[in-house]
Amino acid sequence: MYVVQCMSGKEADVQSKIFSQGYTARVPAAVRLERCGGKWLDRLRVLMPGYVFVDSPMHDDLYHSVKGVDGVIRWLNPGRPESLREDEITFIRRLTANNEPVPPVDIETKPHLRIHSGPLAGLEHTIVELRRRQHRIRMRVTVLGEEHTVFLSANFRETPSERH
Repeated sequence: MYVVQCMSGKEADVQSKIFSQGYTARVPAAVRLERCGGKWLDRLRVLMPGYVFVDSPMHDDLYHSVKGVDGVIRWLNPGRPESLREDEITFIRRLTANNEPVPPVDIETKPHLRIHSGPLAGLEHTIVELRRRQHRIRMRVTVLGEEHTVFLSANFRETPSERH
């Protein structure tokens, strides 16, 4: 899997153009709970703006055809694109399972941190911050060895010890 930098806001267009050329492209997205006008609304948000993940073996045709897609700025590590590490590939594939956005995460904080279901179950070790009032968690992600932060919506479960 390789990474293409594209114009922010054009991720879906770039993804569909890469698909139309016969390659697999992934854009991690999530349903985010956002407060607007006193109500909580579901909004679709791209998790890593400006990046599209190309899930195909690298060869000259792929390199040149994707580079020519309108909206693509460059391959990361231009000239010789570098593949993601296996753990990074696994994480991106989990985020983009079935090409569906990640729904809000069901999470329990006591007696210990636990994600109950969905594509992120078992990845509790990547959570670096809980924001209960904003209904969000912050996760640490690495892409090509660089650390990035991803915010996901969360439904915090109330355990018996937390009830008043």
